[in-house]
Amino acid sequence: MRKKTFKLVSSDQERFIWLEGVINRQTAGEFIKQLTKLNNDGSDPIFLYVSGPGGLLDSCLDMIIAINNSKSKVLCVAHGEVASSSFVLTQAATIGFRLAIAGTKFKFHRALYKYKLAVSIKAGTSISQEDYLDRLKILTKFDGVILAMFFLKCKPNRRMEIIELQQAEEILSVKRAISLGIMDNYFDKKDFSKDRKIAKALIKQRKSS
Repeated sequence: MRKKTFKLVSSDQERFIWLEGVINRQTAGEFIKQLTKLNNDGSDPIFLYVSGPGGLLDSCLDMIIAINNSKSKVLCVAHGEVASSSFVLTQAATIGFRLAIAGTKFKFHRALYKYKLAVSIKAGTSISQEDYLDRLKILTKFDGVILAMFFLKCKPNRRMEIIELQQAEEILSVKRAISLGIMDNYFDKKDFSKDRKIAKALIKQRKSS
């Protein structure tokens, strides 16, 4: 069995979902299942704690659609290192509810194509210019989708700066992200520490079961 590359647990009582690690189809499936359960249990706001290196954009978009369709308001709280699709996921929350712990680092990431092209190069197979151009078109479309997610809620006069930051794959502080309008505010560390303790206990409990 393939080892999980993410940790995802939820607390019914505290109404939060804790996600650490890679976003893939399994992550999205489990996330949607847990979000649905919390929605069925009540309508109070749900806190989504996010940390991770990113992952599959289509899986991230499935999660964003689920958040947009949630009957309970979902607040995204970023912590640790948040890159690529994990960073995009934070934009699912409405303006005013994209929060971060002090010290969080955000990283823009240009889209990657890791599969058939990389395998062909390893195998020593010749690749035509058309193959390269096809991959480039796909990557360009992915980059466009990623930028659109940030453009929807950022400060309009900072869009060109965001394009440049993505192209350079820059690392941003919380303060810089707030100045761009892609984060809204800091989240209270005491509340974060309390929920992190609960999440760690739930993760440990799941491992032992």
